[in-house]
Amino acid sequence: MFKKILIAVCFFAFLTSTSAQKAPVTKMYAYRQATLPGKKPSGKRTDPDLKKESYRLFVSVTGKEIIHITGVWINEEYYRFTVSTKLKTPVKMGQPDDGIILVPKSNNKVFEIMLKGKQEPAPRPGTKLGTLMKTNAVVISYSWKGKQYFITAKTIKELPPFIAM
Repeated sequence: MFKKILIAVCFFAFLTSTSAQKAPVTKMYAYRQATLPGKKPSGKRTDPDLKKESYRLFVSVTGKEIIHITGVWINEEYYRFTVSTKLKTPVKMGQPDDGIILVPKSNNKVFEIMLKGKQEPAPRPGTKLGTLMKTNAVVISYSWKGKQYFITAKTIKELPPFIAM
């Protein structure tokens, strides 16, 4: 009887020790916002040469884990970036009382990835990254405990355009 219990305990310990660790980045939020120069357009038509787009990217990290963002690809183009310090949630755009919630309230750590522009030439993607870039609008690579991970967003949510005056 003791031998069967010992074998069962050893088997259970083996299973739990070999189970994969769950990556700490739980969610990514990706937004695109057009910036239109001059006055607010009267219709929906805008001059494509004058329209600029900016992106807002956020990642949510569980617990006290420390990750290092290593790359950002949007529509298969590589971007230079910096990472903000930890943000308080919810993250809103606009007025505090009636703004758009970009990241809901969470107990996780939330960081904003601020883009500095495209980088040419872009680093060459490996097979896995290349496949992810073809099927997702945004791919972020990060390292955690010496291993490389990816988090993706299939689409980018559109925000109301910003009218520059």
